[in-house]
Amino acid sequence: MTQNISKVPRGGASINIGADKILGQQPINRHEETIPILTFFNNIGIHYLDQISSWDPQSHIWLGWSFPVIPSDLKSSLSTPQSRLHSEAPVKKNERNDVRWDPSGSEYTVQAGH
Repeated sequence: MTQNISKVPRGGASINIGADKILGQQPINRHEETIPILTFFNNIGIHYLDQISSWDPQSHIWLGWSFPVIPSDLKSSLSTPQSRLHSEAPVKKNERNDVRWDPSGSEYTVQAGH
């Protein structure tokens, strides 16, 4: 059952950028070309979606991705995470993330499955 559970971003604070299955997609770290950028993020202390998110200071709504300055030799390694994260954005800061069960690509909440 574990292999079919993925995370649904709400605030993103507990969703690991590289290692978590998000919205049914395989983890980004399964793509060899992403390892250099994920290592860079790890080395500078960036691990979770909320850490690379820009938020509206009043409504706490997600505005967009806010990546740190990327060394020029790693820019090509960033393209895969950027394209994958495009549809995996959090919704509102400090909201608790959900989980879903999606063995066939359809969305079923864990609660509904239970």
